[in-house]
Amino acid sequence: LRSNPTTDSKKLLVIPDGAKITVKDDSGSWAYTTYNGISGYHCSLLFDGEECYLKDENSTFGTYLKDGTKLQSGNSVPLEDGSEFYLASEEECFRIQIK
Repeated sequence: LRSNPTTDSKKLLVIPDGAKITVKDDSGSWAYTTYNGISGYHCSLLFDGEECYLKDENSTFGTYLKDGTKLQSGNSVPLEDGSEFYLASEEECFRIQIK
């Protein structure tokens, strides 16, 4: 988790593999998450008006597409309506809905 929605901000902690986290809000294209009472940022979503992109923001345990593909840190991948991704654990799965 990072303290602010930038890759230059301080890392607050490392979330253990399989841990349950909660996405509470967003800041621009960054997801604001909470784990064990500590909150920070993990990945970012960007919608350019036509397409949605998911980017891992140098997280320790990764951002994954539903099929198990781990995103490379710093690289964005396009998502389609209905695409699913998870943060560190499949229990924290999210579905993209583009309206």
